[in-house]
Amino acid sequence: MLFKGPFCAYVESPFQLLQAFEYVGRKRYKGGVYYVRLTSQIVNNQQLRQVVSTLDIKQEVVWVSIGANWSTFSFLWRAITRIPFTKVFLLGDEFGKVGRLLLFLLKLKKNILLLDDGVATLSAPLKQRRRFSFFLTDDTQSLKNDFRFFHKKHILGTGQNPINIIIGSKFLDLGLCSEGAYLGCLEYILEQSKNGYPTYYIPHRGETERYLTLVSRLPGLSVRKTRLPIEFVGPELASDLVEVSGVAS
Repeated sequence: MLFKGPFCAYVESPFQLLQAFEYVGRKRYKGGVYYVRLTSQIVNNQQLRQVVSTLDIKQEVVWVSIGANWSTFSFLWRAITRIPFTKVFLLGDEFGKVGRLLLFLLKLKKNILLLDDGVATLSAPLKQRRRFSFFLTDDTQSLKNDFRFFHKKHILGTGQNPINIIIGSKFLDLGLCSEGAYLGCLEYILEQSKNGYPTYYIPHRGETERYLTLVSRLPGLSVRKTRLPIEFVGPELASDLVEVSGVAS
């Protein structure tokens, strides 16, 4: 049997996995299964495995490579026949091929709970489905995610080694803006910071060395690569975050 226990989660990114972990932790589910899709993005796959290890997930984790050891059709068939028997189905990546197909095939099911997919969620039709969301919403059926369970277990502020961070974006690699425009935004952020603490630029996993070299040349800014997703940056760097900034389009 593919799906079992009180919940089933299908995720494709570290952030989606962290949200599913938060929901399961709050509900105190003992059983259940996480289906984690591995893709062609090597860094994404590495971070998924590191997150599973770091969170010390107790429930079953099944690594899925759709198109390799399982076909898309086979996975979808098992999903639509078994998801209705779980208390909740946590779906990450509603915008991907698999997510869209699952939503279409399960459109009449009431136990689906959508997870955030980064800033893409801001343009999503929030009221179409229940959502476990970090973003504010006036949809009374959705649930607010403030990561309290994750924070309690993994984020322990010490007041020592305070730092500022700038969360990187792959705008330059995608050609969404010019080098001057992006670097100018970073310079503005640095100018606005007056607390005197060191500032680190945490690259997006899709950023290339070509543009990171340009970023590293900005005075007062150091590029700091991390192994884990950005949500773990405080514990990984053994630091307390004072200012967190970023550039959004």
